[in-house]
Amino acid sequence: MLEALREKINKWGVFWGIVYGLVSLGFYFTPWMLFILGLASFSTAIAFQNILFHEYRWQFVILGLLLAFTTVFIYFKKQGVRKITIADITRHRLFVGTLGFTFLITYLVLFWLVTFLFPPS
Repeated sequence: MLEALREKINKWGVFWGIVYGLVSLGFYFTPWMLFILGLASFSTAIAFQNILFHEYRWQFVILGLLLAFTTVFIYFKKQGVRKITIADITRHRLFVGTLGFTFLITYLVLFWLVTFLFPPS
């Protein structure tokens, strides 16, 4: 019973970590999604990507972190935690650790791919 619960929490932590890692990299993916959807031309997507990459990169990272913290707080609320302490975080460290680790790895790997393999102009 406990193992099945841990596996379920672990999967949700991985899922939300990947989602928030992608949100943090929105400065790179947003212009290309607009281009793929036909809402922007190729040159507009490149120009928009340069603006987002050089001027708004940290806002996207902060947004991803805020979403991750909000998810952790909502998770604690659903678990019946009234006041978040170190003891509560220790009891739920599997979810918190999985979400944080997956978020960090997703962001770092994709940021490395973005900046070194496909550098913005």
